[in-house]
Amino acid sequence: MLELFLILQQHPEIKGVRADTIRQLYAHRALINGSFRADIKSRSLFMEIIRQPKGVSHEFRRMNKYGVLGAYLPEFGQIVGQMQHDLFHIYTVDEHTLFLVRNLRRFSCDEYKEEFPLCSDIYHQLPKPELLFIAGLYHDIAKGRGGDHSQLGVVDARKFCKDHNLSEADTDIVTFLVRQHLAMSATAQKFDLNDPDVIKAFSAKVKTTDRLNYLYLLTVADIRATNNSLWNGWRDSLLRQLYNVTKQWLEHSDEMAKSTEEKSSQRQQQALQQLVLQSWPEEKIIELWHTYDIDYFLRHTSDEIVWQTISRLKNTNSETLISTRDHNEKNTLEIFICIKDKPRIFAATTACLEQLQLDILDAKISSTLDDDSLNSYVVTGPTQNKPEIITALKNCLNNLDEIKAYCPIITPRKMKLFETEATIHFQQNEQQKHTILELHTHDRMGLVSTIAQVFLQCGIHLINAKLTSLGDQVEDVFFISSFAGEALDSSEQDELKKELINRLSH
Repeated sequence: MLELFLILQQHPEIKGVRADTIRQLYAHRALINGSFRADIKSRSLFMEIIRQPKGVSHEFRRMNKYGVLGAYLPEFGQIVGQMQHDLFHIYTVDEHTLFLVRNLRRFSCDEYKEEFPLCSDIYHQLPKPELLFIAGLYHDIAKGRGGDHSQLGVVDARKFCKDHNLSEADTDIVTFLVRQHLAMSATAQKFDLNDPDVIKAFSAKVKTTDRLNYLYLLTVADIRATNNSLWNGWRDSLLRQLYNVTKQWLEHSDEMAKSTEEKSSQRQQQALQQLVLQSWPEEKIIELWHTYDIDYFLRHTSDEIVWQTISRLKNTNSETLISTRDHNEKNTLEIFICIKDKPRIFAATTACLEQLQLDILDAKISSTLDDDSLNSYVVTGPTQNKPEIITALKNCLNNLDEIKAYCPIITPRKMKLFETEATIHFQQNEQQKHTILELHTHDRMGLVSTIAQVFLQCGIHLINAKLTSLGDQVEDVFFISSFAGEALDSSEQDELKKELINRLSH
């Protein structure tokens, strides 16, 4: 029964399986029992199917269709047809898993290389690609059992590796991937990737470049197999940034900046070199940057620093400077705002962007020594009419006293059906004098501007924000401080949490 699928893989000229053969398969699936699974021939055939250079995802899907995959792997049989009751996962667990395997397979195909060139290059560096497919099969195998499916799945994955005579080193890679298959996306979307401590901690978790390569491919394939609209250029850029800096840390840790001061200085020098090459006078650049703090250079890429600096040098007399440029994805826009620092800027900007039906993906706020507020946003949505966006923002920023949170008249019905109570967690970063606020709640229009109003009410200064929508849910992370520039104490955290929950529950 297993040999059938191996033959189909090895002979692509065979167009399918005869109806009477399919009937025989259905009639004799009961023969796939404990002794069948323990037979060295069965185990060797299954591993041979996984190791084939072509047809892995196609045959897994055919095996699932005929009930053979769930019979040979009873733990897989438990997730066949299993629903996931949210707006984030649009497939059953088994379909999601098979789509993930298909995505992994596409990384190996030359005809799809232009789709994900980095993934294609990394795939061909893997010493044993079959380990990636095994991890893909088992990454969600424990869904629906209660508890952490990543931890529970490790037990099944380890048993599979032992039964199929994988070495201890190979087993370690597979179990690592199953246990940490969410770690890379969580780090990219919830942490400051310009903080050397974040990269150091993630590198310590990954340990080797090989494991990083496996994890990156599994993460990209997993996100793409979850929801057709989930993968976008913004997530792609975050994951690539995390992959590149982690790889540099693992391979050249002695050359990497080990502190925020080093990283900030390094980023500043890179941007300065690019600006000088573009014939901008160094003395004017240094004069402008003299009022910036190290956090600005830490939280922006050298490309962003160059773009924003040129915008300011070209518009030295502008009281409210707003510049835009296309991001590396369709309908995604970067917005840079320079204005004299005032309390209601973030609240006004978020309300305006949400009224324009733009979703905010990222926000960074910096203040200079001469009281300029430097605000940068990455937004997605209807971004084609840039002059209209700029005009709307200027009108809002020139009328800060009239700003209210965006409140739509009609709430879509699907958002009402999946309402969940907001949960809020705080983490302290005393060294960098800020607090990390992590918010989980259901998505709704006007959410960010409502949060901005609460920040204003509670005297909270926003430093950075990473805003992630997962279907009907959001997982937003805000890096905040008091107006005095200090991390929040316990009483300030309690007050902020109480007010946020009160506002979000209405």
